[in-house]
Amino acid sequence: MIDTREKILRSARKVIANKGFSSASIKEIAKQAGIAQGTMYLYFKNKEDLYIELLLALADRMDEILNENFFFTENDIWATLEGAVKQIVVYFNSNKDALKIMIGSELLFGINSKARTKILQLRESKRKKFETLFKMNRKNGIANKNFTNEEHAELCMIVIGGMLKKILVERDKKSPAYISAIVVKVLKLSFAGKI
Repeated sequence: MIDTREKILRSARKVIANKGFSSASIKEIAKQAGIAQGTMYLYFKNKEDLYIELLLALADRMDEILNENFFFTENDIWATLEGAVKQIVVYFNSNKDALKIMIGSELLFGINSKARTKILQLRESKRKKFETLFKMNRKNGIANKNFTNEEHAELCMIVIGGMLKKILVERDKKSPAYISAIVVKVLKLSFAGKI
């Protein structure tokens, strides 16, 4: 049996994904969860706290995916990156609500400073994972001297984010393997100094 907190989170994910953060209301989320509106406040102080909880759950899932796929070996760093990106795409292909919430979080810098800070911290933790991978490339002599590890990690985040937005907006049916291969090609070009 699903506990009340989990019901609220699942309902919030659906409502916010469909309506957006600004248009979603506590009343709608409570109705979707099948609980009284006042019950929401026993679990979450306000809509922003509920949203932060959703983002944290999604960030935890991204960490799981990255940790499962980032085998830091010096043999084939590109295969490691491609595998991680592929699994991220697989997850978001089958969880469009999660993708809408993650992409929507980029647009919510007007919400309270606690939420904004949390969103930026989550993004930074993902960027650092990629930065670690690029440090290994540099150590192995595979690096574009015009880019720092931090810049390569940022480029990785931008390219992955762009591909995920393409999936959502265009309802792109390209396979995760195809999408992850494109991401790796772009990053290889940047490492080769061709971008």
